[in-house]
Amino acid sequence: MAADTRANGSSKSGLWRVAAVALFSAVLTGAGAWVAVGSTALNRSEVSQMIATESPYVADRSLLVDTRGQVSAMAVQVGELQQQVAALDAKLTVLLERDGD
Repeated sequence: MAADTRANGSSKSGLWRVAAVALFSAVLTGAGAWVAVGSTALNRSEVSQMIATESPYVADRSLLVDTRGQVSAMAVQVGELQQQVAALDAKLTVLLERDGD
């Protein structure tokens, strides 16, 4: 019976040893992965900075702002031209009325 207890005890000890080695290996692997991958990972502020400065949409945005400014300037010019056309139309009407008399 004593030999049986000793065999059982060493069997449990071997199981705990295997479990401890497996757990230690998993922790060591996780730590190694964190050092290898986690140290180079970007954080939120770095990603925001990259989007604001390196994104292809930055060039598109500046182009859109420039185009909007040009369209606004053209709208002002069109308004001025419409006023000139209205003035010329009024003058033409007066001249045509004068010739008709």
